[in-house]
Amino acid sequence: MKFIKTLTLIAILSGVTLFSCKEEEKTVTPVIPKTKTELLTSKTWKMSARTNDKPIKFCSTCTASTDLYVQMTACEKDDTIRFFTNSTSKRYAVTKCTGDQAIVTDLWGFADGEKILSWESQDYTIKELTESKMVLNHKFTKGSENYDVVVTYTH
Repeated sequence: MKFIKTLTLIAILSGVTLFSCKEEEKTVTPVIPKTKTELLTSKTWKMSARTNDKPIKFCSTCTASTDLYVQMTACEKDDTIRFFTNSTSKRYAVTKCTGDQAIVTDLWGFADGEKILSWESQDYTIKELTESKMVLNHKFTKGSENYDVVVTYTH
């Protein structure tokens, strides 16, 4: 009988212990997405791709291609760009092209509800802007030809 009472007591205490344990409440910190200004100004950007919707000859010694990046010179490809929160930008020429300045300062700003980046006297449609990638689209006409250039920058 004593054995049954002991077993009953153990069972009751085990049940109370099991059911009285609560899982700790976890504090959930909301993730606040970065603004476009924060994404743009957080790091230095470097061009990683430049394409056109139709083959063009970007330089006098190049073959016409939709890949404009391969037609660029090394001194153009290695430039880095930094956007600052005071609406200025700096383009740093790692290797200077003939006649270029080592650092070029310009202004930038957003338009059309932050869908357009106005920079270097051009308007670019923002196709993508994340912490590691920026894709800009620039449409323009030269002579009678229309061009649709997409430029990708990464960190």
